[in-house]
Amino acid sequence: MKICFVPNYCYLNLPVFEIIIKKLDEMGASSYVLKLSGNTEISADAVFNMNYFSSRGIDFVEPALRSVQAYSANLISKIRLLSVPFVNNRIIRDFLKKAKPDVVVVGSDLGNLNIRFLLNACSHYKIPVVILYTCDVPLYDATKGSAREVVKRLKGIPFLKAILFQGCIPGSYFVDAKLCVLSSENKERLVDYGISENRINITGMPSKHFNRIRDKTLICRELGLDIQNDDKIVIFFTENIQTLHGVDYIKKLLSHISAIFKKLSNSIFFLVKTHPLESRDMESYIEKQFNHPRCKIIKNTNIEELIHIADLCIAHFSRVLITSALMRKRFLSINILNDRERTFIQQSESNILEIQLYEDLELKITRALQDTYFKEEIDQAVALVARRFSDLESVGKIATLICNAVKGLQK
Repeated sequence: MKICFVPNYCYLNLPVFEIIIKKLDEMGASSYVLKLSGNTEISADAVFNMNYFSSRGIDFVEPALRSVQAYSANLISKIRLLSVPFVNNRIIRDFLKKAKPDVVVVGSDLGNLNIRFLLNACSHYKIPVVILYTCDVPLYDATKGSAREVVKRLKGIPFLKAILFQGCIPGSYFVDAKLCVLSSENKERLVDYGISENRINITGMPSKHFNRIRDKTLICRELGLDIQNDDKIVIFFTENIQTLHGVDYIKKLLSHISAIFKKLSNSIFFLVKTHPLESRDMESYIEKQFNHPRCKIIKNTNIEELIHIADLCIAHFSRVLITSALMRKRFLSINILNDRERTFIQQSESNILEIQLYEDLELKITRALQDTYFKEEIDQAVALVARRFSDLESVGKIATLICNAVKGLQK
C-alpha cells in the first residue's frame, strides 16, 4: 500500500503529516511526501529539504517543476511563461502515472494550482483522495455569481477548471474526496456551504507529539534569548493579516502593540513571528516598530517549540492559537473588526479570549501577564477550546480513514 502526502504549506502540514506517516508505517503502509512548488516556495518551507526528511526516515520526492521566478522580465520570457502551467501539468500527470500511489493525501484542495493539477490527475487515474486539514480553515465563499457558474461548466475541461478555480470552500474543487476537519463547528459550517455531510470526518488535532518538544532553555538559547527565571515571553503572530483587513489596519495595530510593549516590565521579552508570506516592505516596517533589545523578529522556526517557550501568545485567527490551547498555553485573539466568520472563538469565550477594541489591547495583555484572577479565567477558557479540538484517538482515526480510502471502504 503506497500513500502519497502532499503539503500545501510544509510548515503548516508536515508536523501532522509526520505523525500520520509513522502510524501508517506501523500499520504496514509505505508513505512518502511529494513536495510540489507553488505555495511551498516560501521562506518557512526552505528548511523542508532532503536533509530534513532523511533525518526523519521519511521518503521525499520533489519533481522538477517549472517556476515563474526562473524567467526574466523581457518579452520573450513573458511569452514563455504562458507555457509553464501546461508543462507542469504534464510533469505532474506523468509522475502520478508512474508512481501509482494507492491514495493521495493533500493539505487542501484550494489555493495551489499545481496541487489542483495533481487532483485532476488523481481523478483521471481513479486514485482516491483524502483532504486532511491541519488547521481551523476560515470558511467564506469567494466564488459568487458567474465565476462559479463558469467553473461548474468546465468539468469536462480539467486543465481550464484548475486555472480558473477561485473557490474558498474546502472540498469544493475535488468533490469526491473525504475531508478530515478539526471540530464539529468546522463540519457544521462546511455543510452550511453545501459540502455533503457524508464526506466530512471530525478527526481533531493530533497532539501527542507535543510531549516531544525540547527543553525551553535550549530553545531560547538557539533563538538568542538570554532568559532568566522570572522573565516572561510574549509572542505575536502576524498572519499576513493585511491581506484580509488592509495595510492601514495592521500598521495601526503594530503601532499600538509596540507602544504597549515599551511600557511593560523589563522582565518581559516580546517576539514577533512573521508570516512566511509577509512582503519585504511589511517585514521592514515590523523591524522598525520593534527595534528594541527586548524584542526579536522570528522568521523560520518550529512553531510548536515557539509556543512552548511563550507565557502568552497573541494572534488573530491563526492555527497557532488552537495549538496554544492544545499545549495549554494562554493566548489572546485579536478581533477588533468583529470578524465572526473567520474566528474559532465562540461568543461565550470572547469576553475572556478576544481583544475587541484598540483600547483593550494594553489592559488585556497586562492582565494576562500580571493579574492572577484573569490568568485563571484565561486558563479555563483555553481548556474549553482545547476540549473542542483535541482528540486522543485522532492519529488512529486519520490513519484508518486513509487505509479505508485505499480499500474503497470510506464511510
